[in-house]
Amino acid sequence: MREIVDMLQNEDFRVAGVYCIDVNFIEDTAKFLSGALSALTAMVNLELPHINVLTKCDLLPEGADVERYIEGDPEAIVADLRTSMHPRYRKLNEALGQLLEEYSLVSFVALNRDEEDSIELCLAHVNHCIQYGENLEPEGNFDMPDDDMGGVSIATPCLQQVFTYKHQPQLFALSLRCDFAWVALLHKGIELRGAFPVEHYLQKATQESPAEIQYLVHNLGGDRSKTAKDVGMYVAQQVPTPRELHDLVENISDAMLAGIKPLLTDDGTGATYMLRGPGSSKPLAVFKPKDEEAYAPNNPRGYQAKENSIGLRPGVLSTQQAAREVAAFLLDHKKFAGVPPTTLVHAKHEKFVNPDKNKVEWKIGALQEFVNSCGTSGDFGMSVFSVSSVHRIGILDVRIVNLDRNDGNLLVSDSKRPKLIPIDHGLSLPDRLEVYTTDVVWMDWPQAKKPFDKPELDYIRMLDPEKDAKNIETQLGVRRECLRLLEVTTKLLKFGAERGLTLHQIGLILYREDPDDGDGTHKPSVLESIISRCVESALAAIGQSSRTASTTESLDLVPTLRHGSRLRRQVSGGGANDGYHPSPLPSPMITPSRPPTEGTFPAFTMLDSGESDS
Repeated sequence: MREIVDMLQNEDFRVAGVYCIDVNFIEDTAKFLSGALSALTAMVNLELPHINVLTKCDLLPEGADVERYIEGDPEAIVADLRTSMHPRYRKLNEALGQLLEEYSLVSFVALNRDEEDSIELCLAHVNHCIQYGENLEPEGNFDMPDDDMGGVSIATPCLQQVFTYKHQPQLFALSLRCDFAWVALLHKGIELRGAFPVEHYLQKATQESPAEIQYLVHNLGGDRSKTAKDVGMYVAQQVPTPRELHDLVENISDAMLAGIKPLLTDDGTGATYMLRGPGSSKPLAVFKPKDEEAYAPNNPRGYQAKENSIGLRPGVLSTQQAAREVAAFLLDHKKFAGVPPTTLVHAKHEKFVNPDKNKVEWKIGALQEFVNSCGTSGDFGMSVFSVSSVHRIGILDVRIVNLDRNDGNLLVSDSKRPKLIPIDHGLSLPDRLEVYTTDVVWMDWPQAKKPFDKPELDYIRMLDPEKDAKNIETQLGVRRECLRLLEVTTKLLKFGAERGLTLHQIGLILYREDPDDGDGTHKPSVLESIISRCVESALAAIGQSSRTASTTESLDLVPTLRHGSRLRRQVSGGGANDGYHPSPLPSPMITPSRPPTEGTFPAFTMLDSGESDS
């Protein structure tokens, strides 16, 4: 069936799914649950605009209650099954009911062949799914104003372009994603009532003088006062965000208000939520709240620790991966590596982890547009990827010092020519150089040993590491010691490319070759050794004795002034016997109401009076 759908869509047919179940299903609750799950399966597998129809409603006795079946209320269904089935099936029924509730997609349209309105309503749903007549709508800018009336539509002579068939509010309500019973149509402030078509009231409308129809939503369905209070999403103002990503966030926010719930994925150490649009089973974006990252306070998978704790890898503190996801997109100038559009958002929903069960709190996290793919790079042979695609991702990884570029976070685009799409950049922009060749999958690929082509060389030449570091510090509040590495590695990339080095050769300078020499020590990379010698020389020049300094220590030495005492190193990396002390600076993006500004996250830490100089 999916192959048939794909074939039709490739031929530019508009396709919708209509899944029918017999009204006899509602006579047995267990049977109805089975039918609802079958409908959900069809929706998920076909990934089409979809409606479910409860057929033969004309056979029901007069006064029969079908409302809860039409809405597909899983709680009511499970409650019935508790009384009608053996207790040993309780957990299974509850699990199935929870599945329906989490997807929030299954509802039905009642079809009664004896009622013309019922037939036309079903037809209106189908036409809405396939966008029938959309190309006939009047052209022009008819943006809806932000007022209490909700908006304005312009009708043409017989209003056929705007309201199809009998022009009842049902079709209009579909686009608003709410129950049509709560939508009123108004002309000159007067509500249009009765069962007549809209043109019955507006017979004088002409092409030169179209009629203006206003709509008023009385209620968006359910307990909306509670929903509006506990659900929301908006883009953080301080982060540059493409217009299409703003629109995507608004679409997802509307869907959550309409009852479409975020879905927590099963894999990963941190929380990743799939976000969907209204009336679709296909994810539109993924959301990663910073307080639910691995070793963050509200992690849902048991990896909990205080904010700014040591994360999955030394160098990136907990609750700071979200900023790095966004930074990778902002640093991918001209979409050169193909990082999916990503931004910082504020969001709240009861499905997120809320420490206080009685209060739904705003969260801050990274939102990334969902990417359709046919697998990851590990599902393919490395030879199918172009040299350019590998080089572009390698250039990004070198610049942001990606600690975790494995074959699982390189998606492969669903196209004739496989293209790599990089995701999962939370473990980047660290405060130390502790990256190994085994952390970067492309170091073993033959493409990395090929010379850069002209487009890649031109791109590397135009990079401005100081400007990049300044922008990321201002927009996301990333710590200065992390951005110092961004500057260093970008300069290494520019220096190496200018002198004809390959991506692999630059990687051998940047990365450590062996995670462990067998005695618990680690051989520093070439770049670490160079920086170590530079720092030693600088300290010697000002009369400082450096004693022993690990190369990662040297990498992040920051002279910070203390009155009456010698210069002190701010250590963000250490040797084998040195303890690690996280920066006392606050995590970026603490307050949702205020963007970070210059000076908020200074590049030095003053010594307390009792702290040792050594």
